[in-house]
Amino acid sequence: MSETLQDWRHIWLYAKGHYARSGDLLSDLKVLVGHHSAIKPEHVTEGDILIVMCEIAHPYLMTGNAESKLREFLANLIRISQEKKTPLSVADVANRLLVALSLVRTRYGGEEVIKLGEPDYNLLPAPAK
Repeated sequence: MSETLQDWRHIWLYAKGHYARSGDLLSDLKVLVGHHSAIKPEHVTEGDILIVMCEIAHPYLMTGNAESKLREFLANLIRISQEKKTPLSVADVANRLLVALSLVRTRYGGEEVIKLGEPDYNLLPAPAK
């Protein structure tokens, strides 16, 4: 497992639906980023969240046909902004990065190639079943 993946595995697990979403995406991400950084969530900034999310997603946006993936990612952000008729918020961008992470396959042919480990429900609650 890469260092970045291991370091930020709870954000990956969050992206893939292994944690419940509170309805406040940035608050949830502040908990996860704060846990990793050993700081209280209230000290995590929106900029910190974007830096972390870009660091995690970047390698996966740049694999395969990287130009096409990056173009699609940016086009989706522009589409969202136009639909909302307002500038994109940090939550909009973080959500699109989570969607990109959620689409990364962790299993190929029945074999687990990216090991995310187990969620820690002391951080965020389990999703409803």
